[in-house]
Amino acid sequence: MKQIEAKEVIKTMNWIAQADEDGQSVLEPTLNKKGIYECVVHLPLIEKTVIGIGDYKLESIDNATKQSSKLIDEYLEENPEHKVKDAFSDSRYVLEEDDNGYLCIHLMQEGAYC
Repeated sequence: MKQIEAKEVIKTMNWIAQADEDGQSVLEPTLNKKGIYECVVHLPLIEKTVIGIGDYKLESIDNATKQSSKLIDEYLEENPEHKVKDAFSDSRYVLEEDDNGYLCIHLMQEGAYC
């Protein structure tokens, strides 16, 4: 089972949920013709799209959300009047991908290790 720290994933999903009128914060990697996963993330309000690629779903999500997290931070720095509720920053999340490609996000208890 593969896993990543999901701080950027949560930040990206939180941004989309708050900035998008539809509120759909879904990350859906797709397998392209070359057998590589692509995760396309459109950042509402910032109006930019990032694409993360990887051999696994998890890798494509990680790459996309690292890019989107940087764009979110830059936007907030340049636009301090824009406020985003962040109820998740004190929590630790882990995103896991099992051997069948299923994704699951976990809230880690303080002091717990994966």
